[in-house]
Amino acid sequence: MNPEKMRSEYGKLCYLIQDALHPDVEELIGISLHKPIKTVFTLLEEKGGLGLLQDPKIHVATQEILPDKTKSRGEIQAEIKRKERTVKSLVKKYQSYELSEDDICTSFYSISDNNSFLNSNQLPIIKMMDILTCYFNPNNNSSSTAKDFMV
Repeated sequence: MNPEKMRSEYGKLCYLIQDALHPDVEELIGISLHKPIKTVFTLLEEKGGLGLLQDPKIHVATQEILPDKTKSRGEIQAEIKRKERTVKSLVKKYQSYELSEDDICTSFYSISDNNSFLNSNQLPIIKMMDILTCYFNPNNNSSSTAKDFMV
């Protein structure tokens, strides 16, 4: 989405890998750089741990704990401890010979990262929609109100 960001070493590596995936280039270099993406589902499926995804406590173990003006520091700390206790109890419940503690924690971290990514993209939109519905009337064409909120 940002071509200027692709001029760095990372961007050059991405272009190099894209080129290396071409069948003619793969034949020349003698290796394939293609590897399927490993998801939480495929990891748990391989190791017989799909029941973990059905557990109702998974929401607590993977929730994002955001700073909130309505919560005290103590309340936030209590949420963090509750999350840690839930993770430990789920690890104890689902850990097996095939499914290690690291596999379970990696799955939780991956789901938590996804939740964080979704929140970081969703929350600004929700805030903007709240501002627009609160301060702007769609039937009023006056631009003087809009100028007060321009950044």
